[in-house]
Amino acid sequence: MRALRKATRDFRQRLGSGGFGLVFKGVLTSGTQIAVKQLQDTADGQREQMYTEVEVLSRVQHPNIVPLLGWSEEGAACVVYALMEGGSLEERLACTGGRAPLTASERMTVLSDVARGLAFLHSEVGVIHRDVKSSNVLIDRGCVGRIGDFGIAKSVSSSGNMTATHMQTQPIGTRGVLK
Repeated sequence: MRALRKATRDFRQRLGSGGFGLVFKGVLTSGTQIAVKQLQDTADGQREQMYTEVEVLSRVQHPNIVPLLGWSEEGAACVVYALMEGGSLEERLACTGGRAPLTASERMTVLSDVARGLAFLHSEVGVIHRDVKSSNVLIDRGCVGRIGDFGIAKSVSSSGNMTATHMQTQPIGTRGVLK
């Protein structure tokens, strides 16, 4: 945890928020820029969402999935990712966050990237994201779209069934986006 405090300058530069906590910018001693999502509250299953995200991302490596660099449970639990310098698709479409809007060509590239990432998750890994939205699509320095925020993802068996032992009947995802 000491290394993460140092890398983030004691969690000073906030980038935004994720499914289970706030996200901060950091720089490792190697010069690698990182994003650190810090668990804020253990209520409402947020710790479970963090574990789900770590479990899914630790077994998934794909150019269109946000890379997991590590995680820590020491002190306030944190998950460490590669920094996506291009911000979120939501920011780029709304022209917020001080970044230039995406061109039509860049939008098509990012959407194709997301489609490739989802196809990989569904067909190769057996993971259903369950919260795909513009704020969960992050853009790297090269304008590559990457899917993030896997806190409510579910694995499916080879037969296509959810691996959970029960069926959830209430809506899941972001209010106003999924109902």
